[in-house]
Amino acid sequence: MSEHRGFIPQVTIEKIRNKANLVEIVGGYVELKKSGQSYKGLCPFHNEKTASFYVYAHKGFFCCFGCQKKGDVYTFLIEMEGKTFVEAAEYLAKQTGISIPRQKPSLKAQKEQSIRTQIHHANQIAARFFSQTLADDNQGVVAQQYLSERSILPDSVTQFQLGYAPDSWDGLCHWLKRHDIPDQIALQAGLIVQRDSRTGYYDRFRHRLVCPVILPAGEIAGFSARTLSTTKETAKYINSPESPAFHKSSLLFGLHVARHGIRRAKQVLVVEGNFDVIALHQHGFEETVAPMGTALSSTHIEQLRRLSSTIVLLYDGDQAGKAATEKAVRTFLSADVSVRVAMLPTGQDPDSFIIQNNKHALKTLLSQSQEGIEYLIHEIWQPKSNSTEQQTMLLADAVKILGTIPNQTKRDISLGKLAAAMNVTQAIVAKAVNTSSKVNRNIRNITDQAITTKKTLSQRDKSELAILALLSNYPELMEIAETINILGLLSNDRYRTIYEGMQQGQRELSEMTDLDPFMVEQVCSEAYTKLPNPEHALHEALDHLKKLNQRKELAKLQKQAEDAGRHGDIELQRSLIKEIINIRKQAI
Repeated sequence: MSEHRGFIPQVTIEKIRNKANLVEIVGGYVELKKSGQSYKGLCPFHNEKTASFYVYAHKGFFCCFGCQKKGDVYTFLIEMEGKTFVEAAEYLAKQTGISIPRQKPSLKAQKEQSIRTQIHHANQIAARFFSQTLADDNQGVVAQQYLSERSILPDSVTQFQLGYAPDSWDGLCHWLKRHDIPDQIALQAGLIVQRDSRTGYYDRFRHRLVCPVILPAGEIAGFSARTLSTTKETAKYINSPESPAFHKSSLLFGLHVARHGIRRAKQVLVVEGNFDVIALHQHGFEETVAPMGTALSSTHIEQLRRLSSTIVLLYDGDQAGKAATEKAVRTFLSADVSVRVAMLPTGQDPDSFIIQNNKHALKTLLSQSQEGIEYLIHEIWQPKSNSTEQQTMLLADAVKILGTIPNQTKRDISLGKLAAAMNVTQAIVAKAVNTSSKVNRNIRNITDQAITTKKTLSQRDKSELAILALLSNYPELMEIAETINILGLLSNDRYRTIYEGMQQGQRELSEMTDLDPFMVEQVCSEAYTKLPNPEHALHEALDHLKKLNQRKELAKLQKQAEDAGRHGDIELQRSLIKEIINIRKQAI
């Protein structure tokens, strides 16, 4: 790192750091929300369901209190994109309009340049070739005509850096050689293919409209290319092969231009094809992205979840699109990520729909989107439940999916909707759930966590059980619990499950079969049935729990401050100490 930093004067490094908009850059990967003087969101470096990732814009650094990752704008790009320091600095210099004095790197530094970086460079050179070929009125005429037929505007050609791979075996090969791209790098990038005779190479992409797959930081990871041939044997789309720079399961087409749109729209719109993305962007739906011709992976879903809390699927209205939608919804639900589905008319795709109608019609269609679980219930399971045998099979399938929903309340509501849609009693659905091995396994996990004895009850357990017992015996106190957001105070799922059951009117804990008997005994204790002032007792228990939470938070921050001090991170240490002081002031 010191070798690499030596290329750039320290004064330039500081100038770039001070001018770079850390919130803007991080916001391209994470949905950030204002929190006091800072911003917070889901950490992009580890999986989490509760935001513990903070960006301190006024101080110019980020910190995750979950995985302990922290640093400045350079660190973020190095960690997030796998960049070297110089690559991060060059990218930020371009974003901020600051020029970096050029110094020739040492031979050692040149050798250390990563394969990934070399592939990105080769792809940039290739993209220039494809772009120039498309612009050529002789070579690019067929591709130009195709773009015109698809109503793709010149601005979109520029924005998405579209190009044309000519109907030639070695046009790109010669271009890459003229630009000093080593054969082995071009081969690894998937730009060229070795001949069977091993006497040379030929172009992978031929007579195809080429869509570069551009990373949020601007590098080209690879290409997705649509054939312009009418031969049936020719694959419609081909992508760059897997490489150190190109991983289909983690790439989203259009993300480099969609990030700002996602923040503005407060949602991300997922379609199936590259040209669906381009068409929707042209009509103002700049929050649109697409996977690389493959099913959504768990990596995709994690990316989407960080970008926005509202994810809408808008897949084609044919059978293949419906099958892809169903598969995607199941994947989202199993990952415990909410998703919505907007349904296109039969036979239409987003591109054709918006051209034949208008953007207002698409807005209306999106406003009518339904939750993923409701889509499965009403569009997949209900229409097929024509006989008792089919209902039995569909219920078996449904409870496997519904059983993956960890939130007890959401699961119960969904089961009720399923029962109504399939015209069966909720008792039948409940029985199916209880016999489902996956659901039983979920329940056993909760029960295992709940198993305890009087000897192992902590002060926190005692306070939380006391609060639940008071609410169970005095339902009129529920309004107070709602006001202070008690769910945020309760420490684990077993207690939250009891409270959510109470919210729905399940005062009798015997109705909640997945609870540990000892817990039921504590909550139903007669010690809370004849209190002279139950409201006062509730406030006392809540105050005690808040103090316990403050102590826990103080201990956590104290340790982090000590760690920051040991690592010489004085800025972070000072920030943490301020937080500690603020919490202590609130406790007085």
